[in-house]
Amino acid sequence: MKELKNRTVLLTGAPGGIGPHLAARLHAEGASLVLSGRNRAELERLATKFAPARVTVADLSRDDDVQRLAIAAGPIDILIANAAVPASGELVTFSVEEIDRALNVNLRSVMVLADLVLPGMLSRGTGHIVLMSSIQGKMPTALVSVYNATKFGLRGFGLALGQELRNSGVGVSVINPTFVRDAGIAVVVLAVASLSCLLVINRRHVADEAPAPIDVAVAG
Repeated sequence: MKELKNRTVLLTGAPGGIGPHLAARLHAEGASLVLSGRNRAELERLATKFAPARVTVADLSRDDDVQRLAIAAGPIDILIANAAVPASGELVTFSVEEIDRALNVNLRSVMVLADLVLPGMLSRGTGHIVLMSSIQGKMPTALVSVYNATKFGLRGFGLALGQELRNSGVGVSVINPTFVRDAGIAVVVLAVASLSCLLVINRRHVADEAPAPIDVAVAG
């Protein structure tokens, strides 16, 4: 996947979930990584493993941190919006603050980051935005209404943004990993999602729709 060599990739939510798997695959393909998350110690551990990666600590529920992250990352070729917070339970059990946090981290911060990095991508005529959504962005489920809302919103945002950017040279993809409880299967799902992420980044021309777990909005 030669197109990733020396490309600068901003990966949010790097320490958690699929983050380390994505970082490992991107590093193996020669990408220059900017890793973001809330835990500095975990970020620095990853940066050491995938040197010369850079790290920026950011709480994506905070607008000032989102803007600071975009500035610290500098010009990037690829944004992988992987950060998310869980939000399960009956709606009546959530406080307003908990709803706000889920919306801010899982959806709003992604929209703001995309808004901040897009001008540079458009001026260069190349770039890719990858949104790590979830099967919960396609399948409504009881007791996950808040999380469903954030992931349905993320998927809709990505598909619509892809239409806006058609023929601009900037691609947008939405990846929808499933959820599993068995650890062995989880490793396979993480690996498939990681590979899916790399494939959509590297494909210059793709169809508007692709088999799950990927929704490809557009590639420039």
